[in-house]
Amino acid sequence: MLAIATTGASAIALVQRNAAREQARIALARQAAATAVASTGTRLDLAQLLSVAAYHLDRTPQATAALFRAVGESPHLVRYLQAGAAVSALASSMDGSVIAAGTDDGRVLTWDLRTGRHTENHLANRQIHAVALDVRGDRIAATDGVHAQVWQRTGNSPPVVLAAAARRPADLVALSPLGTAVAVLYQESADNAPSKPALLALYGSASGGV
Repeated sequence: MLAIATTGASAIALVQRNAAREQARIALARQAAATAVASTGTRLDLAQLLSVAAYHLDRTPQATAALFRAVGESPHLVRYLQAGAAVSALASSMDGSVIAAGTDDGRVLTWDLRTGRHTENHLANRQIHAVALDVRGDRIAATDGVHAQVWQRTGNSPPVVLAAAARRPADLVALSPLGTAVAVLYQESADNAPSKPALLALYGSASGGV
């Protein structure tokens, strides 16, 4: 009788454990689906991950709806790129094969969508104001608001700092399609004197000369 009672108690405990696990699984799936829906407008990457997890946990109408909403929110989205800091400047090559981003901590990051190659250049300890690429993304120009620099993306040569025009801070940069010329817009002088307006300078990217 004692053995039968022990066996019965063990069976009841097993059923209760399995029921508790099932309830926990369902509750977790519902929570993941609800969080996915709430995150769709602000964190689509997180919403997609959570909706897939909810669907795998429990294929309820709620989980299915969350999955379809996350997938359909931005149907042209291909992937996310991690910059590791706030992005302050963004540019693309004219053929769309290379993406460049300047960050608040003074880095310029590039992603080659053809090869998957990722490069990073630390230009300064201040925010990058502007980034520019040539037609194929082989040459990059950027400014940190003080100096403009230009370099070859695929080479090992360090960036060339362009000589400042009249010692003014460099605000914007642009590259010619073939990357043979760099245009830099220098801000007005610090005292905002009428005789010293903003200045547009043109450089040869190979020599750095005006």
